Amino acid sequence: MQTLAGRLHNQEKDKYMVRIVLRSILGLAAATTLLMAAPVSATVVFDLDTEYSGADAPEGPTPWARATFDDAGGSGVVTLTMEAINLIDDEFIGEWYFNFSGGDTPALGFSHVSGPAATSISQASNAFKAAGDGYFDLQFMFGANSFTAGSVVVYDILGAGITENDFLDVSYDGYGFVSAAHIQGIGTNAEGSGWITEGPIDVPAPGGIALLAMGLLGFRLARRSRLG
Repeated sequence: MQTLAGRLHNQEKDKYMVRIVLRSILGLAAATTLLMAAPVSATVVFDLDTEYSGADAPEGPTPWARATFDDAGGSGVVTLTMEAINLIDDEFIGEWYFNFSGGDTPALGFSHVSGPAATSISQASNAFKAAGDGYFDLQFMFGANSFTAGSVVVYDILGAGITENDFLDVSYDGYGFVSAAHIQGIGTNAEGSGWITEGPIDVPAPGGIALLAMGLLGFRLARRSRLG
């Protein structure tokens, strides 16, 4: 049977544990507030690593191509960087497709910054079909043997109030891809071709990280209390 002194000791220990938990929660809340208040330069990245049409896949390691949309934390100008990062030999990008969620009739401007320039850039809502998938809003066309292995193409995309998130929309009447590209010049005789795709990289929000930390802390304190 527990003595009065023992009960008082346990009560004091419980009060101490409550104070520790409250201090930890307040500290995590303050840290989360600082993280959310800090300016973040967001980017949207598509790593194209899957051949989806049933044709030829590029022969290098994945991802074969990467597209990065970066608004530098602002709006009105989004820098699009397209990279043929892991194509090999005679492989090249002939076409690249994206989506835009900023309205039924895109009215974007395109300013070439560096790398092989596209032969044409077209924009219209759900107007451009990528083989084996649905319809996209933006189409970049490149000349044969222009956008080759290792090449990097950079464009500034201009539009009122646009951010990188406006390019997270998915293709219409298809699998719902965020992007697709046509790779040509595949194989020993450079006669093969295929269509590749991927999705955006998601980064957990600071609030989610804080909730996870709080849950782990509560579990640890509860375990210590049981062991004590």
